[in-house]
Amino acid sequence: MMKPQLIRMTMKKILLTAALCAMTLAAWGQPAFQKTGKSVADLHETRSDETVIKAEADINKDGIKDLVIALDGYYSGNNFAFYFGDKNGNYNLFREYETEMYGDKTGITVTDAGVVRIQCNYEGNYDVFLFRWQDGDFRLIGGKKDRHASEHYDESYNYLTGKMIRTDGEGKSRKAETTDMPKQPVINFGWIPLYYDMLDYLIEPPYEYEEDYILGLDDMLVWGIFRVMQANDMLFWHFCDWENPYRNPGREDEGTWYAEDEHLSPGSYNSWSALSFDKLADGSYLIDLSETFYDRSYESLFDEDMSNIDEILEEYETEEETTESRWIFKDGQFIPQEVPQPAAPEEEDEEITKTFRKVPLPVDCEGVAYEAYKKMMISEAVSYDGEEIVMPESAPKGSTVSYFEDTNDIEGYYEERMMDCFPLLDGGWMAFYTWAGGAEGEATGYYNYAYSFIDGKLTLLEDFLPVPKNLDDFLNPDACKGQEELVAGLKAAYAESPNDWLAYFFDPAEQTMVIQYRPLDPYIEEYETHVWSDECWELLNEFSDLPVYRWDGKRFVK
Repeated sequence: MMKPQLIRMTMKKILLTAALCAMTLAAWGQPAFQKTGKSVADLHETRSDETVIKAEADINKDGIKDLVIALDGYYSGNNFAFYFGDKNGNYNLFREYETEMYGDKTGITVTDAGVVRIQCNYEGNYDVFLFRWQDGDFRLIGGKKDRHASEHYDESYNYLTGKMIRTDGEGKSRKAETTDMPKQPVINFGWIPLYYDMLDYLIEPPYEYEEDYILGLDDMLVWGIFRVMQANDMLFWHFCDWENPYRNPGREDEGTWYAEDEHLSPGSYNSWSALSFDKLADGSYLIDLSETFYDRSYESLFDEDMSNIDEILEEYETEEETTESRWIFKDGQFIPQEVPQPAAPEEEDEEITKTFRKVPLPVDCEGVAYEAYKKMMISEAVSYDGEEIVMPESAPKGSTVSYFEDTNDIEGYYEERMMDCFPLLDGGWMAFYTWAGGAEGEATGYYNYAYSFIDGKLTLLEDFLPVPKNLDDFLNPDACKGQEELVAGLKAAYAESPNDWLAYFFDPAEQTMVIQYRPLDPYIEEYETHVWSDECWELLNEFSDLPVYRWDGKRFVK
């Protein structure tokens, strides 16, 4: 997964709201656990808006009574604590945590074996988590997810044996089945939220389109930390949507994970979030979060015909800023860290720059992209109805490409679409108006227009992207031997809609384009099934063997 360059902008209005909320919470007073005391009253001063849940029993089996305290209410800060008793009658703090208490009622008990049992109830359904003092921490050893009130099933988990028992139905019609769970890491208290609906990845493949996809042990731990951050509202609200699988952290390199989120709201604001996890030598994790917001409320002032756009932009000062946070996650706790300041950029060798970039790139590339975008609106290539971009009925039909390679240094994002501007040899720009979409598992871009943009003038480019007539440039003859039926199906699918399978790679510095054929699970009638793209890729030429197209001032030619 490639880390895209984030646009560093944050809306101050949102930050002000967050600050006011923080002030309100501070006024209530954050729940605080004392280090030692002889009773719950000594250890925590109860507020009127919270409920104290406690359980006293010998947890570590040393013959002395211990204590578990949970605080259920509206608060900000740690709300769960384990205490060990000593021979002098004191309770001494082992560790405290911040954990979301899901449901309308939470109960804590301790079994005769010293297992801490936490039950969270949700309108007739409930979750049970079992933690045992083991190897110096509270380890998750089992639990139960009961959904009989709403979905007529329950699942019991034994994390020591790796077995799961699922029971479906009610009364005499109940049927139970025992299955093996995927191999699990050691999960201690604080490493997951207390809500099984957020933990399906521990039991089943996280992506519907990859039935055999299994997370590694470190992946499961990172996903658990991520879920805790979502449950505790440590991220922007849109990033906290744990039911969206495309926000989950993906492994970048060994010991590194990355997740991102984007929320676009025309007439209101845009937000971008980037989150990284780096596993450290001691098993803890370094977590970096960058959040950006850009005020777009001025867009609601645009006239339907966009005639007042320049006036509004001159009068309205957009508010923008970026916030960054850093933590060390260790022993189930988030420990705030100081965010390092970026080092001053090194001076670039002018001679090397001239050699590498035949076309100089301007500093204000986003501004150029926006000017082109604005011109397209005014020329009625597109219009804005106060909520979204609207294509006119007379607009030329766009084509589909499976991927369009852009350059992060010279792009501007507007609405739910992109404006990509590339410099041309004649000093002008080529402006692509595109938007992203596609089904699950597919990265699809649709280009609707391409213009030359020279001296503020837009000129529509027709047939600017070449579309090969057949697959001769892409298929390797030697690899295709013995695969005649598959090749025939690929050619038939390409002939029907060639743009669906093409990816365009543009090099702004060289003014060249390479086209790649990307078979994405094409339907072949003779097979009456889908052919997975892995089989198709084996038939293709290497990327380095593909022909190169060069810009001649009007279009790309081979």
